Amino acid sequence: MRAPTWLQKVATTGRFYTKTLACARVFACYSWDIMRLYWLLAALILAGLLAYLQHTALDQLLYWRYLWFDTLMHFLGGLTMAVFGIALLAKRRAFIFLGAMFAIAAGWELFELAINAQREANFAFDTSLDLLMDACGMSLAYVAARLSIWRYA
Repeated sequence: MRAPTWLQKVATTGRFYTKTLACARVFACYSWDIMRLYWLLAALILAGLLAYLQHTALDQLLYWRYLWFDTLMHFLGGLTMAVFGIALLAKRRAFIFLGAMFAIAAGWELFELAINAQREANFAFDTSLDLLMDACGMSLAYVAARLSIWRYA
């Protein structure tokens, strides 16, 4: 009589399978925490880059020299907020994520309106372009999350 194979041991005794499954769960939780740490670190780096660019732009008047600079800043702002939101969400919850990101983008545009930051006569076009660029940055982060941290969630 031959010794049972690994597959036969798994099929006949649930003990080995249970231990393997428990180890896999521990590793999955550990790897998810590591991935979450990477996302938080990416959010910190993006926030630092955004703060540096904002400071430089106000000091060098880049918003008035280069009309596209506001568009770039909105893209980076949407990306930064989305990366931070992804790091905070434990599981993939698309509706909560999209709702929170839209609220943040709309809130920022209301803030710009409240402080009278209209640069152009066509404020509606500028606002829609800003919201579009926020959405593009958030979409990039969402796709990256679906391919990494939310892959199996």
